[in-house]
Formats: sequence, C-alpha cells, structure tokens
Amino acid sequence: MLIVCPSCESEFAIDPALLRPNGRKLRCASCREVFFIDAPDDEEAFDADDPVAASLARRMRGEEEAGPEIAVDARNLRPTAHDASGQRAGGLLRRLTGAVTGLAYGICGALRRLPLTPIFAMLLLGMVIGGLIGRESVVRQLPATAQLYEMAGMPVNLRGLELMEVRSERTREDDGEYLTVHGTIVNRTDRSHMVPPVAVILRAETGQPVYSWNVEADRRTLHPGENVGFRARLVAPPAEARQVLVRFAANAEIAGSRD
Repeated sequence: MLIVCPSCESEFAIDPALLRPNGRKLRCASCREVFFIDAPDDEEAFDADDPVAASLARRMRGEEEAGPEIAVDARNLRPTAHDASGQRAGGLLRRLTGAVTGLAYGICGALRRLPLTPIFAMLLLGMVIGGLIGRESVVRQLPATAQLYEMAGMPVNLRGLELMEVRSERTREDDGEYLTVHGTIVNRTDRSHMVPPVAVILRAETGQPVYSWNVEADRRTLHPGENVGFRARLVAPPAEARQVLVRFAANAEIAGSRD
C-alpha cells in the first residue's frame, strides 16, 4: 500500500495489515510528522492464494484496537521505487515486507514474554563482578582498559611490583652538582617477579620532559613479600628540571610470574 506524508510528500510502501482494523497513527521517517491513515477496504497487499500472506493478514487483524503509534521507518516500510522494474516487483516486495514484519512482531512478542529485566541484571552483575575480580586478566587482553580502572580508583598493576618511598635530592660537591633519586621496589603478591629497570624522568615546570635515564635495581628477582632498593645519580642535572617522575621503564617487558 502506498502512503504519502501530508507534510513533506515523501512516499512509502507499507504493509496494509499494520493499519487494520481501525487505522493507525504513522510518523514520517523524513520529517517526523505524525499523521493518521485509515485502514484499507481490501487486502491488496496479500495474495489470497498465498497461505503465508493470508495467515499474516489474519494475525495482524487480531491486534488490539487503537494500537500503538507506529514510526514509519526502515522496520516497517521501504522507499517507493518509481521506475518500471520496481513497480513490476511491487507485489512480491509487499508480500516479503509483510512476511518480515510478521516475523519481527512474533520475535518481539516472544521476547516481551521473557523476564528480560532480571536476566539482563544478572548478566550485567556477572560482568561487573568478573571485571572486578579478574581485572588483571582483562587488562592483559585489553590494555586500554587500564585507564578506565585507574579512573575508577582501582588501578591494575600487571607487574606485581610497587615503587615505594621515592625521594630525590640535589647536592653540590667539589666536582659539581648531583641529583640523587632513591626508592624501594616491593613485591606484594604471592608470586616471584622479575624486577624491570626503573625509569627516572626529569620534567620542567610545565610538565615537559627534559631528561630521562634508566637504572637497574640491586636484584633481578623478588620473591613474595621481599623488597629491594634502587639508587639513581645524575651529574649536572638540567637547570630547568623541576619535577622527578619515577616509574618502571616503559620498554621493559612484563615478565611472566613464576609460582
């Protein structure tokens, strides 16, 4: 069935079964205008010899009176083709549209009968709990999620090591000025971990890096509960350096832990 929007004159083809028995309000997909269309007098879109189409027509007529407003969009209509080939195929396309529409209504009706809210709530709760308990596995598979966990106040430490008691000091000796950075590396897990290099980054007051270097800790492996200190010393540090950032070297591989 061909309908024309009274506002923008856009033309659409729609299954007339959707309009029965008392007509419906439609919303134009182009201009969003809402208008009322009466139900047709005959079943022009259905072939009487087609049992599938006839069954769909009977099922659609059995809907409640004054049904809900239908949005005229891709779910229940198609743009009208003005060329000759489109007109010749109109009957077949209308029957296909009716079949697809009936199938969609059947699926939606079945879904509405399911307790979707409890199901989705349980699924969502399960995903949240799994994401919290196994967040290290999540970050290993999806490194970009590490920032999300950190923003939520739950940083993920894949190395299993922590930098503690970091401090820096400038001193002047007979042969020049020195910057010394001290700290402790702690293994707070129940597994042994390889100790990666520590990166020391000097930044200007604006936060711009001006110098960086790596330093090795005194030990290469830390067992559960152990710690080791590190010490980095730089001769003649840049005068513009105002901040000291200490972290594990970015180019160091995250070694697999050993039981």
